[in-house]
Amino acid sequence: MDRLFCLLTLLVGFLILAAHTDAFVTERSKGLRRSWTLKQLQNKVHMMNSAVPDKQATTVNYFAYGSNMSPGVLQGLRGIQPLSQTPAVLYGYRLRFNLPGMPGLDPSFASIEPVTKKRGMGGKLPAAATDYGLSEVHGLVFELRQQDFRHVCRTEGVPYAYSVRSVVLDTYTPHHRCPEEGEDKTRDHNHHKPISPSPGQRPATLQAQTLVSPPLAALRTPLGRDVAPSPSYLQIMREAARAGGLDPRWQRHLGGLRASPWALGGGLAGPAARLGELRVEAQRRRRQ
Repeated sequence: MDRLFCLLTLLVGFLILAAHTDAFVTERSKGLRRSWTLKQLQNKVHMMNSAVPDKQATTVNYFAYGSNMSPGVLQGLRGIQPLSQTPAVLYGYRLRFNLPGMPGLDPSFASIEPVTKKRGMGGKLPAAATDYGLSEVHGLVFELRQQDFRHVCRTEGVPYAYSVRSVVLDTYTPHHRCPEEGEDKTRDHNHHKPISPSPGQRPATLQAQTLVSPPLAALRTPLGRDVAPSPSYLQIMREAARAGGLDPRWQRHLGGLRASPWALGGGLAGPAARLGELRVEAQRRRRQ
């Protein structure tokens, strides 16, 4: 009888402990959900505020590093006419392909994320010490109207596929774009005007908005690794980098990236960009 009473006491105590534990875990999970929901709202508010940094301004500087560098994509497919463009480099970031696309066609798309700073390292990484693709990203800065930049954000899936971030860029100087062997090192390869070399010349900085990998982006791909993009998507980036006059070393970096061998027909990004180019050409002819 005493043994039975002890067993019943232990059983009741275990049930009470389990009930309290379950209530604690449930309340804890609710708190985490509330905290995560609040964080999502804060991220959306930050995205909306950063997308329009100055309500008085009529234009936004948008830094493009992927297929949006291509006129066929930005102008032809998205219907956006930039007011101006200039090549620039963003230090302290790296190019990623961790935005999932369409399996079998365009497996992934480009994104960028901050490089984790090593101990003792300052803010901007010096150009002489950078490893291309690992600590800097080259692209084109487009001056867009406010409504056009909002259209970019909508069509790019902000804030789910990307987050908007304000960054400080270095615009190109003649010394940033290292000429290839045999080229005239005293000539500005942006405008083909003779220049006087001045090693102490510093590039001008420019504030712009760009699209980066959102929080928890590492969970979107297996083990957080990059997924090789389609050959046609990479080709768009390479052609746009060449046409935009990006650093030849960056062009070589893009040329060395591996494309997916499983993309049917090389992917849909390329044919879509070609259609966009035809549209741009047709618009140009109508204006003549």
